Amino acid sequence: MEAQKALQAGGMFSALAIPPDFPMSSRSSFDHMSRLDQSLGILSHGLLLQRKAFSDGVNTLMEKFPQMGGELHKIFGSPESPFKTVSDNILQYTCGKRAECIELRRKLLEPKDAHLAKLLTGIPPSSTALFEERLLAEFVRAHPSTVRPKPRNPPRLPPPASVQPFPSTQPRRERDPALQVQEHKGPWHFCFPIQAQDHQEQPLAQR
Repeated sequence: MEAQKALQAGGMFSALAIPPDFPMSSRSSFDHMSRLDQSLGILSHGLLLQRKAFSDGVNTLMEKFPQMGGELHKIFGSPESPFKTVSDNILQYTCGKRAECIELRRKLLEPKDAHLAKLLTGIPPSSTALFEERLLAEFVRAHPSTVRPKPRNPPRLPPPASVQPFPSTQPRRERDPALQVQEHKGPWHFCFPIQAQDHQEQPLAQR
């Protein structure tokens, strides 16, 4: 979006960075809060740009019409000015909501261990990261278990070759017809294999 490009700025007005290997309780919630952090940062920067543009415009008018300086300051710049009060409240509200968003993002990165969580919470955010980089590096060195180890890609093994059966060298033996199940015409039924030629088949059950 063109409007976003015009208002977007880096540093403190972008989503504060996170350690890449830190585990988190909910990835989807963290990603949502990161996008909200980014949006509120852009909005805060846009409000500051608006205030500066307005201030520059008023100063230009005061230079061209010095006799209006007192009135312009009274209407737009004095502490009693309704315009200044509303403008300050909007900026304060936006920055406050972003501070809440940053705090929630930090909360999602806290370890389950209460002692480690307290130590991590004691590290303040920097202008570009959720946790001040130098203090966080010292914390990780002292407590490496808080960082998720990077998975190593195991070497891929070649797929097993298909096993082809060797042809049998034994002569093929014909089955004894006396041991084969006889096929019957008429109603289907199960029967025992015939044990001898002079025995008749005995059905198990008849359908």
